[in-house]
Amino acid sequence: MVAMARTRKVETLLELCVARAVRARGGSGSSIGDAIAAMPKGVVGCGAVVLWAIATRELGHLPTTVEFAEWWRISERQAWRYRANVHELFPGNELAAIVEHVAGGIDELPAGLDRRQALKLAAKVKLSQDPGARSPAPPPRQAGRMRAGAPEPANAAAEAG
Repeated sequence: MVAMARTRKVETLLELCVARAVRARGGSGSSIGDAIAAMPKGVVGCGAVVLWAIATRELGHLPTTVEFAEWWRISERQAWRYRANVHELFPGNELAAIVEHVAGGIDELPAGLDRRQALKLAAKVKLSQDPGARSPAPPPRQAGRMRAGAPEPANAAAEAG
């Protein structure tokens, strides 16, 4: 008899990162061995995402790798290692999406937070949905509709009167 893998919804950032690491290794995720083998990469990636999210929250924008290194007082080389690890788990432009999603979910940070304390937050970060999941395409724009807050055309007053 073939064992059927049970799937469940990913609830934390750590679970998402480990699942992505399993996928990056080419595993199916159906065996515990796949998850154990992918765990180190998933944990490091999860920690890096949380560190990036904290820096994003504090700086008010997604920091560059150099800004990230300066914020956490680490070498630029280490910052690039973190970024490479996250890029393996979240390829393309998913870094910004996952970091902003996590940054929005961090309520309060203790004063004097260091990297070790920040990494402990990684396992506690809950996800409302998979930030890497593609959202449906927006509906097509309808002709003649203006965006809220957009300036009116110059000839709108003449047409109205």
